[in-house]
Amino acid sequence: MALGATAQGILGGYLDGRTIADVDPLFSPKRQRAERGEKPGKTKPNKSGRVLGDRYTAHALSRAITAAAKKAKVPLWSAYQLRHLKGAELREKFSLEHVRAALGHSHASMTAHYAKGADGKLAAEVANAMG
Repeated sequence: MALGATAQGILGGYLDGRTIADVDPLFSPKRQRAERGEKPGKTKPNKSGRVLGDRYTAHALSRAITAAAKKAKVPLWSAYQLRHLKGAELREKFSLEHVRAALGHSHASMTAHYAKGADGKLAAEVANAMG
């Protein structure tokens, strides 16, 4: 995964001697529980059918964000909103192919979805340039 210098600087404190390119997930529910000094997670499903895993699934990430937002008493949001925002920002600066590669899409048609957020700004730039 390609990460810029700012992202690498922010994540640096979480690496614990690993590199971003390592195969192990950067954030692991099991490892974080151990780091907090808690007992190891269950290896069998709990009442809700959940097992503490080595990596966050999309659903687990969503649950974690929801719980944190409620605890902080801020509006609910999702990781997909962040991805969409970054995709739109990138599309304002780079070609569709660049953004496709950065987001890891196999087809440009999916990436084109993120261009919608950039269209208004680009149209305003054209209008201003035309006088």
